[in-house]
Amino acid sequence: MDKPDAIPAHGLRTLSAGDWIGAVVTLLGAVALVHEALWRLPAWEGMFRDFAAYDSLPKLTMVVLWKPFACLLAIGPHATLAIALLPPSRGLAWRRAWIVGGFVLGVAALWFVEWAVRLPLEQLAEAIR
Repeated sequence: MDKPDAIPAHGLRTLSAGDWIGAVVTLLGAVALVHEALWRLPAWEGMFRDFAAYDSLPKLTMVVLWKPFACLLAIGPHATLAIALLPPSRGLAWRRAWIVGGFVLGVAALWFVEWAVRLPLEQLAEAIR
């Protein structure tokens, strides 16, 4: 008969230091997206309104300035962490792939938001040239 110590541990107890670091960095990316939506994007929106350029903004910028958009993007990294941690029968490669995927998804979403909000400035620079 197997000893109780021989039963493999599941869940959060099996996370290594690298897994914890990856999970925390992924969560920080999601928090950065929420921070962007609540504090930084309203400042950009106010700037565009002050310059009376709000109605002529690119559609992509208008979508990103919609406050819930960046918060919705933050769901992606959270979902990948949930996928990584929920199935206890999956192996280390499964867990690490989803944690890294969440990090990449969070960074890509944050880059997209930053790029889209600065798109009107790039268009203005092109018009000046």
